[in-house]
Amino acid sequence: MHHDDKVEGEDRKPEIILHYNSSKSGVDNMDKLVGTFSCRQKTNRWPITVFFNIIDVAGVGALVIWLYNHPEVCAARIRRKFLMALG
Repeated sequence: MHHDDKVEGEDRKPEIILHYNSSKSGVDNMDKLVGTFSCRQKTNRWPITVFFNIIDVAGVGALVIWLYNHPEVCAARIRRKFLMALG
């Protein structure tokens, strides 16, 4: 997507850095939501840690899709109940 060395702005940052900074908020929001309710357990095995992270991210994604399909539901306090029903 960014194959040139074009720089922009007064601080002369490359365009790819500016694009990253403008679009990184989605990852930050996902990390915040995953950190609120998590199924992680303490383990020394990295495959289990990766699996727990996949489950956490899938739970947030499922909630987003469900809320998109049910706009009449107030999303303020439904996440915990949704994850319990999903489990």
